Amino acid sequence: VTSSVNNVTCFGASNGQIALTPGNNSPYSYSWNNGSTSNPLTGISSGNYSVIYTDINGCSDTSFYSVNEPPALVVTTAITSNYNGQNVSCFGSTNGSASSTVSGGTAPYTYAWITGSAIDSTGGLSIGSYIVTITDDNGCSRTRNITVTILS
Repeated sequence: VTSSVNNVTCFGASNGQIALTPGNNSPYSYSWNNGSTSNPLTGISSGNYSVIYTDINGCSDTSFYSVNEPPALVVTTAITSNYNGQNVSCFGSTNGSASSTVSGGTAPYTYAWITGSAIDSTGGLSIGSYIVTITDDNGCSRTRNITVTILS
């Protein structure tokens, strides 16, 4: 039996797959350690799997597989405070800025700020709320909200 394993694309997802291609003596039956009897085994999370496969003559064998997942996509946002601890210099100003830091997931990352910025930071901000969505190479994404304020 030959096999192919498709790992989980996003941390915590259940979209992994293990497909077996049996040799001669079809049809085969399959008994997976998670209770499934299907081939391919689809919609699975990361973990270790084993299967007993049996051919038409009753001959069987066991195979073991590992399905992996990338680390969780973690996004941290921060306001740049250059104005005596304030996010903008004064009421009505548009000189605030924010940045995001990303770890985990699968690089490279794309950034989509509500301001239109497509890099890890954005500027020209006034008082208000701003959203950034970061998407990794597998299409996994996280959205964060950040609020620009001024001390009263």
